[in-house]
Amino acid sequence: MPKSTLSRLWRDEAWLDRAMGPTLQQLIAVLPGLGEYVMARSYAARLSDVLRACDAIGLAVRPDRIRTLAESCPIQYVTNVLAAAVAIMRLDTAGAFSQLARRWGDKQDIAIDALFDRSPNGLLDDPAPLTAQSVRLVELSDIRDNSMYSTVGHGILVHKLTKLNEMGAAEISSGCRDRRSAFTYRSAVIGRLLRAEDIAAADAYRAQVQDNDLLLRTELWSLASYSADVPVTPDFSLPPTILRGTAEDVMRDIFIRNNTYLHYLLTSAIPVLLRYDPSFGGKRLELVSAITDRIERGAYRRTESAGMVLARSVLHDC
Repeated sequence: MPKSTLSRLWRDEAWLDRAMGPTLQQLIAVLPGLGEYVMARSYAARLSDVLRACDAIGLAVRPDRIRTLAESCPIQYVTNVLAAAVAIMRLDTAGAFSQLARRWGDKQDIAIDALFDRSPNGLLDDPAPLTAQSVRLVELSDIRDNSMYSTVGHGILVHKLTKLNEMGAAEISSGCRDRRSAFTYRSAVIGRLLRAEDIAAADAYRAQVQDNDLLLRTELWSLASYSADVPVTPDFSLPPTILRGTAEDVMRDIFIRNNTYLHYLLTSAIPVLLRYDPSFGGKRLELVSAITDRIERGAYRRTESAGMVLARSVLHDC
């Protein structure tokens, strides 16, 4: 690197802000920690811009929650969901759905949940205006748009609203005519199962999955892509793979979710996953142990029966 370049940079106390392009890349290559610093600076600058946009549109963000969330998920996830919130408040359908769809995944979902959280642990002082605009955005969305971003972003929003009990039964339609309607239906059902103890709803969903190949494929794709075992591609493809991350997430959910969601896992999710990956991520025996341990802690009679039947079936095929 020419001495004149270094001399010009070092005369300015803000020299690093002026370094760019090949010069910055050369400096990063030889100065320990500079790459991480530049990345953090970039994230901080974007967060500042998004916070100004939130303030301008009337969303009060809790700075302490940003710091707390940054301990459990990368700060860029928090920044991105706040950008999605700004788009929702502006009723920018394309922008909101695009931002949300890019957050599809287990780790990113932590930040999305914090956005709609009504408790003192929520990211916003008052998420009610955001929730109300979210309902309007869902109503305004074009149901004919089956693009990946529109499908996934719309589904995420429907899921969060259903989980908050902000969408009634009329919006939870089982008419799975295309990829978007199938993904929306699944998103709404999962939100409902996480909110309420409703075994009948879990059984109704199982019947739909068994009778509808499109919904069955959507169920599989949703589980595998959410856990990052398959990529989120525009064609929602399902390449053959071992579902290691999905298996870990499902076994965690067996222990931490409510009885209704457990019933869904035992009757819908796990059977679908086993058909795709009979090894269950190489954890068939661990799955049996997780099921039996959870059942011993107490469950509905029908759920207990379903769990024991599934455990025996998995052991028989080992």
